[in-house]
Amino acid sequence: MVKEYLSHHHLPFKEVNVFRDPGSIDEMLHYTGSFTAPLLRIGREFVQGYNPAAIERLLAQTGWLD
Repeated sequence: MVKEYLSHHHLPFKEVNVFRDPGSIDEMLHYTGSFTAPLLRIGREFVQGYNPAAIERLLAQTGWLD
């Protein structure tokens, strides 16, 4: 759902597969304290799970959405 949301708005993103990149699990735990996927980083903030309202708010704050 997150990928579809970002693609629909023509926003660039980098997908990381936590099962293929073992260091990414440690990074998730370091920044968020949990292992919840999907995890979306927008600027310096994180959105855990699919939360369109939180995603829109952060995208607007960082200038990605008008």
